[in-house]
Amino acid sequence: MIDLTNNPHDKLFKEVFSNKKEAIAFLRDSLPKTFSNKINWSSLKLQKNSFIDEDMKGSEFDLLYEVKFNKTQKTSYIYVLFEHQSNPDKWMGFRTLKYMCRIWDRQFKEHPRSKYLRPILPVVLYQGKSQWNISTQFSDQFGKIDVDSKYFPHFEYYLIDQSDLDDEHLNGLILGKVLQILMHCAHHGDFERMEHKIIDFLDKLPDRPGLQIRIMFMLYIAQTQREKTVKKFIKDLKMYKDMEADMVTAAQVWEARGEARGEARGKLETAKDAVLEVLNLKFAEVPYLLEEKINYCDNLKELKNMLRNAILTKSLDELKF
Repeated sequence: MIDLTNNPHDKLFKEVFSNKKEAIAFLRDSLPKTFSNKINWSSLKLQKNSFIDEDMKGSEFDLLYEVKFNKTQKTSYIYVLFEHQSNPDKWMGFRTLKYMCRIWDRQFKEHPRSKYLRPILPVVLYQGKSQWNISTQFSDQFGKIDVDSKYFPHFEYYLIDQSDLDDEHLNGLILGKVLQILMHCAHHGDFERMEHKIIDFLDKLPDRPGLQIRIMFMLYIAQTQREKTVKKFIKDLKMYKDMEADMVTAAQVWEARGEARGEARGKLETAKDAVLEVLNLKFAEVPYLLEEKINYCDNLKELKNMLRNAILTKSLDELKF
């Protein structure tokens, strides 16, 4: 599981849409049919590189997919740029072109004998607080010009505006839908309004790997929402459809880990493992004295509280054991 301590939006976005089925479902549902109907979606491959500017990594992140066309089997790219700013960016067209040029530069480095540039469909996913009101046509970045515009670059990025997100605009499979809701809530502060929808989706996740993905989503919620909101969510989870907060209670964590690993371990030992696992996921390194305190604890109720606090805390300094 991923460490969501730093850049949780970037990490969760990439974790979910690194899954081929999730990526295909989201893109196929979101992109214009004139494009998506011509794509051989089974050919989709995620590329490892990121192309954004260093100083923009806190407010945007990207994924590049390679796909082939149905008819010709020629290679193309789908470049997804998630814009995590509160308001539309006037220079999005310029940045998009800059990133596309970096993709083409990489193409020639990896395929020096290329005869043509591979087509790129640039996609901007936006969840800001105000609707996108800026032209998606690159040539509009020049304003009014006094010469024939045919001598200037022309392209348009495809905008997915989720500033006003509702059920009808949730695309893809269940993990992608939960991701879209949680990231929107992190930006708009409307978690309570969407809470029952989130719980309903989490309840539908399969037992395996559902537990793991629920823990991952819960860690994201803990990182992006106020503590009061998180505590209410945990309480509501236990009451809603008899679904226990398995990502919060040590019992569910150790049971899932035990089933996955085929181990019959005692409740105390597995509960300790659960607490340490969450801390390691969030903070990468657990101080020796804290690890010793967890390992020497022989009270199951205390271990459950430890796990709860481990999930809720945003720093080791805030941890109350």
